[in-house]
Amino acid sequence: MLRKRLIPKLQLKSSKFAKGRMVLVTTVNFNKVLEIGEPVSQAKIYEAQASDELIFLDLDACREARKPNLDIIRKSSEEIFMPFTVGGGVDRIEDFKELLSNGADKVSINTAAVRN
Repeated sequence: MLRKRLIPKLQLKSSKFAKGRMVLVTTVNFNKVLEIGEPVSQAKIYEAQASDELIFLDLDACREARKPNLDIIRKSSEEIFMPFTVGGGVDRIEDFKELLSNGADKVSINTAAVRN
């Protein structure tokens, strides 16, 4: 029998308060962005709550023309043991290879799918 899957999406952004640090964010009515925590610890919480899969989206990577934060991806993949999707700032095949070799199970693309 089919069952519903629980797949949380964690949105990452550069912190306004700590330079160079990535934090989880949420929005209020899609406008006000609130920093809500540290990505790796939140991923572990979702795993403990029996999530089926996890999605990390780096909201700033495309806008800032940079790759997703490989350090967070690597740390998360070492701590959690469920399928793990990463997206944001992925433009080239080399980016796919790099994400997959650093622990991502899947790679999500958006803008690059239309451009390339």
